[in-house]
Amino acid sequence: MKDFLKRHSWTILLSLAVLLVDIFTKQIFFTLLLAYWLFLKLLMSDFLSKKFKKYSAIAIWTMVILIFGFGYYVNNYLPYGPMRPTGDYVCENDDRGPCHEEYVEDMRNLDIPDWAKFLRNHGMLLLIGLAVAGIVVNAKNEHEK
Repeated sequence: MKDFLKRHSWTILLSLAVLLVDIFTKQIFFTLLLAYWLFLKLLMSDFLSKKFKKYSAIAIWTMVILIFGFGYYVNNYLPYGPMRPTGDYVCENDDRGPCHEEYVEDMRNLDIPDWAKFLRNHGMLLLIGLAVAGIVVNAKNEHEK
């Protein structure tokens, strides 16, 4: 136990700090980021077998393809909500070019499933995270061969 604590002391301290920040700010962003980092660390460790890592890579890349397909469906075949102004003005060319008001899609009364709203708002972030995890698992698998 002493060896485990000595070897992973920075990970434990960082995890506690992240959890405390999320508790004080009443958000879960850093906790999700910590869980993602620990998941990547687990995939890079020697704790898992080669067979499990291979199937994990297949599962991750399958999820990337499915999310990409569902995102395409949501963005091209489901209805969009009305655009509403945010009150912010965006200027192009380092604030020298033409300025215009910024608009966002209002999805509060939009009649589409919640998973479609999630994909429309956060699908790209999910795709990038899964793609990085897939690259890490594939690189670790190639390294072990």
